[in-house]
Amino acid sequence: MQQQTVEVKEVEVLIRGIWTKKKFTDIQKGQTFKIEENGRAKKCIARTDPYWDDMYETYIIDLLDKNKISLG
Repeated sequence: MQQQTVEVKEVEVLIRGIWTKKKFTDIQKGQTFKIEENGRAKKCIARTDPYWDDMYETYIIDLLDKNKISLG
């Protein structure tokens, strides 16, 4: 499993076809959201709700990279 760390405070979440700014901790499981990284936007799908991790002392979310999902 590949792990990547990105510091994010606000994200754009797709709600009923409209991109809306929300706090990272307000993302819900199954929602599509954008992360801006190195000047590029990356679309992802939340596999879990954000949860607190004591080891890293931060909120963590498991996600799927929407650009790497293949149908078939």
